[in-house]
Amino acid sequence: MDINNPYHQVVFVPILPAMDDLTPASEKYKILADFIEQKVSMAKIARQHNLPVRTLWSWYRNFQKEGFSGLNRKGRSDRGQHRKISPQLEILIVDELLQIPKPLITEIFQKVRAACIAEGRDPPSYSTVYNAVKKLSD
Repeated sequence: MDINNPYHQVVFVPILPAMDDLTPASEKYKILADFIEQKVSMAKIARQHNLPVRTLWSWYRNFQKEGFSGLNRKGRSDRGQHRKISPQLEILIVDELLQIPKPLITEIFQKVRAACIAEGRDPPSYSTVYNAVKKLSD
């Protein structure tokens, strides 16, 4: 290997977690600043920061639409809700939890499963029903 040949130079690229998971809006803005000021191309910024160009364009679009706040991560709109448990199934679970004596979670799961099959829906897993029961019984 000829060290003086530019094609044979070794480039060390640090392996970092995704920038989107680590950086607040100000860090994203610092990364995009040169592009916003029309000094550097998006591709060059992507290479400098070892980020996908698509991610940078997404940040830039969000910045254009919403300003600086558009660079903040957005939480899930359905946070805290069960995606597999419909409101009707929640009512079924609550009805079961109100019975005396309180049924076992396995029994509740079997009733939820039977209701889903009767409606032609895919039944949720045992762990999904278990977590819903724990959440609803608090």
